[in-house]
Amino acid sequence: MTGTATGGHLGNGDIMIIEADESDGSFLQYPREVAVVTNIDPDHLSNWGSAENYADGFLSFATANSVRLLVTSADDPGAIALAERVRQRSAAGLAAPDVMSFGTSGDADVRIVGASLAGTGSTFELSCGRHVGPVELSVPGHYNMLNAAAAYAVAVWLGAGEAEVRGELSGYQGTYRRFQLIGTPNNIRVYDDYAHHPTEVLNTLIAARTGVGDGRVVVCFQPHLYTRTRDFWRELAHALEQADEAIVMDVCGDREDPIPGIDGAMVAEAVTPGTAAVTYEPVWDEAAPTVARIARPGDLVITVGCGDVTKVAPKIVAEIQRLAGGAR
Repeated sequence: MTGTATGGHLGNGDIMIIEADESDGSFLQYPREVAVVTNIDPDHLSNWGSAENYADGFLSFATANSVRLLVTSADDPGAIALAERVRQRSAAGLAAPDVMSFGTSGDADVRIVGASLAGTGSTFELSCGRHVGPVELSVPGHYNMLNAAAAYAVAVWLGAGEAEVRGELSGYQGTYRRFQLIGTPNNIRVYDDYAHHPTEVLNTLIAARTGVGDGRVVVCFQPHLYTRTRDFWRELAHALEQADEAIVMDVCGDREDPIPGIDGAMVAEAVTPGTAAVTYEPVWDEAAPTVARIARPGDLVITVGCGDVTKVAPKIVAEIQRLAGGAR
């Protein structure tokens, strides 16, 4: 977390909060009383096999015997379907938790109203029953407003004062690898973000578009896993169309062996002509110099992916500084 300079925080209360990983089903192992689901977009199909199995995994996550409350999006179709399945279980007399929803939808229990996205922050009101009050976030994007609403729902349900929760949200400084500012060389803002699923990439670039001002959005994207690239190359390309310039690296395979014919070129070539200008750069060491040559003062540059593209961001900063120094 950027506020603590660590990946977590050890407090002194009796509540533990965990960001659980659904990729391999390990989120089903945690004992839990409150389950928060922000969205259900099919992913990790190499493990789950199908979108239906993936959705069933979230149903198991939400309806374990220990779960007392499900907090879920009122805007995301997959999360809405999950909430309905949980309510059907309850109506049938089966064990099911209470459901609390959040979002911009008019029927959300915690509703976002009057949202204004400006620069790399936002202002809005949270409305919950008779409580309504303002929140000002210093982190960008609509998705962060939704995350704030989910956190508010949980905290208030646990007994925290609603005004106190809104105040704490306004002091939130973000997390590492989530639109993290790396440097501002030559009036070019360079960020790094962990997004790797098409919906995450899309939302990150929409946030970048909001925050860029008069400059351009330049994204350096590294597809992650051969199976994900195989399954979602079209969707990833569509997400990159939010940028002005897209530098696409080759696939970071991590735990997977290469799959013949599956590479970053698939993504680069699928970007619709007339949207983002695309450069395919399969050589890892050439990514930073390529981005630095393309970027110009006023631009917002962001490295995107959950692989070693994160190491490219500081190299971009250094390369921009080198080029700017040489220009003088």
